[in-house]
Amino acid sequence: MKYFILLLSTAWLFSCSGVKEAQQAPTPKLISQNQLPPVPTGINPGPINLDAMLHIMENGTVDEVQISKGTEDTNWNTQAAATMKQWRFLPAVINDKPVSTWYHLQTIVRFAAPVDYFLAEILCRSAADADSAYAALKRGTGIKELAKIFSIDSPSREHDGKIGRTNIYSFPEDLRLPIQDLGVNDFTKPISYGDRFFIFQRLKE
Repeated sequence: MKYFILLLSTAWLFSCSGVKEAQQAPTPKLISQNQLPPVPTGINPGPINLDAMLHIMENGTVDEVQISKGTEDTNWNTQAAATMKQWRFLPAVINDKPVSTWYHLQTIVRFAAPVDYFLAEILCRSAADADSAYAALKRGTGIKELAKIFSIDSPSREHDGKIGRTNIYSFPEDLRLPIQDLGVNDFTKPISYGDRFFIFQRLKE
C-alpha cells in the first residue's frame, strides 16, 4: 500500500472571532499526519490537489475540517477529513499564549511506499533545553530519562519518549529529512521547528 506525502502547502490564519475581526497570527506547524485513505478504484492515482480549512485548537489538535477541493469521490473526501482531525500541530502563539486558529491548507498529495522507523522524541520549549538534552545524549544518558526532564509533549514523555513504529512520511519535510538518515540508536541534533525544538532517536525494535 502506498502512503501520502504532502507538498507545497500554504496557510492563512484567521482569529476565532470571525472574518470581520480577522487578524494575522503565527502559523501553526504540522508535527505529524496520519495516513490519508487509499485512492478509490477508478480515481486517477496521480497527485491530488487538496484545499481544506482546519480549525486548530490551543493544544494543537484539530476539531473541525472543511474540504473544498479533493477528489471526485465524496466518500474519500469525508474519510480524508476524518483522518485530518487526527493530525497534530504546534499551535499558533500570540503574546506567549497558544491560540486557536483556522489553517488554510492548499497542498499537493502524492503517494509513496512507507518507510517505518521505531522512534523516540524529546520536544523542548527552548534552544537551551534542547542543547542540554542533546549534550546529555552525547554523554550516554538515555532518552527515557531525558524525555521526563525536558520534553513538553505529554504523550511521548509518559511513554519514556517513545512514539513507536512510525512511517517517516507522516512527518513534514523539515522533520523527516533529518530522521531518514538515522541509523539504529542514532539521534538527531536539535531541530528548530516553529518556536519549539525536536530531538529524535531511532530505536532498535
